[in-house]
Amino acid sequence: MSFLRLLALSLAAISLPHTASASTWRTVNPLVDQKVATLRAEGVEVRLEPHSHVEVVDGEEFEIGTVRATVTFPGADPFEVAVDEAVVPTHGLWVGVGKLARKDADPVVILTGYTGGMHCCVTFQLVTRQEGKIAVLDLPMMDGDPDTGFPRDIDGDGIADIRRADDSFLYAFTSYAGSWAPPRLWNLRQGALVDVSAEPRYARFWQREAKKVGKFCRKGQVGACAAYAAAMARLGRAEDGIAEAIRNAPQADWLPEPCTVDYVNDECPEGKALVFSGFEEGLRWLLGQQGYLGQAPAGAD
Repeated sequence: MSFLRLLALSLAAISLPHTASASTWRTVNPLVDQKVATLRAEGVEVRLEPHSHVEVVDGEEFEIGTVRATVTFPGADPFEVAVDEAVVPTHGLWVGVGKLARKDADPVVILTGYTGGMHCCVTFQLVTRQEGKIAVLDLPMMDGDPDTGFPRDIDGDGIADIRRADDSFLYAFTSYAGSWAPPRLWNLRQGALVDVSAEPRYARFWQREAKKVGKFCRKGQVGACAAYAAAMARLGRAEDGIAEAIRNAPQADWLPEPCTVDYVNDECPEGKALVFSGFEEGLRWLLGQQGYLGQAPAGAD
């Protein structure tokens, strides 16, 4: 083998993302294809079957297409999963099977779908077997496209991290196109999905995020500045992040107007919305509301 070939293979190996174990990821569309899609991996079978039923609305009959999902773990009976009702099944489903950590007794199954609509939305369902009991765990829908692969290990601890986005930053201070949604990281722990974004082991991850969005913040982009402040807060440097954000983008295009009481007829009652004096006050409120302030730092500079 030539030196150049050996070097190319070595570089390719170095560049591969960390994974907890072998995994499988597949895109299927049983409803459009009108045939059953079956995925087998790690001893688990996922069966996705097209189905339709008739609903009567205002005296008219409509045929509604759905997908039935069944997961079978080794040695267990088939378990039917209710696909998130927000999913538009004609867009297809993204299915993953794999272990989130090498020491796990069983793999998990991930089902994600798309709801359709402008700037919306990806669903996330995780099917897991813990101590013989099967459960379906959900994460909130988020804006964007479905993932293109199984979760990967971001910090190198041997556990795959589920990456989502904090959509509360979208439209908070500027348009959708000008907004940045900070990442959120989740781990499966003792049968529950836990937000681990602020844990110290992700310091390098947040340093990279701060560096990335900081470039755009320094160009005066208010959405990037809000995300920069969030990344710096994860590093225990919230005040530095807020100061930099305000210095580069002293004004927002608009500010959040959170309602302090329940909405009435989809509107906040008069006089019940918080009114902020400017970008800094609104940014501090959002960071506090979403848990970025008052947390243990994710690491040193």
